[in-house]
Order: sequence, then structure tokens, then C-alpha cells
Amino acid sequence: MRKSLTLLAASLLFSIATFAQTVLVQGQVTDDRGPVPNATVQEKGTKNITRADELGKFSFKVKQGAIVVVTAVGHTPFEFAATTGYQNVKK
Repeated sequence: MRKSLTLLAASLLFSIATFAQTVLVQGQVTDDRGPVPNATVQEKGTKNITRADELGKFSFKVKQGAIVVVTAVGHTPFEFAATTGYQNVKK
């Protein structure tokens, strides 16, 4: 019985580590006229959200492979897959 519980506990720890993998997504939201200030950047389907600064720059962590949704007043929402590195989000 003791071996079963130890194995179960180890399995749970490994599954938690798998779900906890995140990537840092950094970028700048721009359109044809330049930076888009205060755009909303959200991990799709979650409450994980951030806002771009006055130069359209943003940075936040999302789950690996997540879809990121960018919205701004007067612009069509834009989606992209989260990867590591710098994202230039052209609206």
C-alpha cells in the first residue's frame, strides 16, 4: 500500500510540473500608423490578461502553446500562438 501512495504522489507531482510550463511572451502592438497604446492582451480562455503600455509594448507569461488574443478599441481582434521571443503584433 505504501508503494502505491508514493507512486501516486510522484505521478501527481510530474503532472503538475507538466501543466506549470509557461513561456514569456513579449511584444509590441502596432498598426499602419504606429504603436497601439493600451491594447488588451489575453491568454485565450483564461483570466490571464495584461495591457500594452503607451508604446504598445507588453510582456506576460502564458501556458506553453497558448493562443494569445489582442484587442483594442477601433481594431479587429487578432490571435497568435504563444512562442518564446519577441512578437510584433501588427493589427
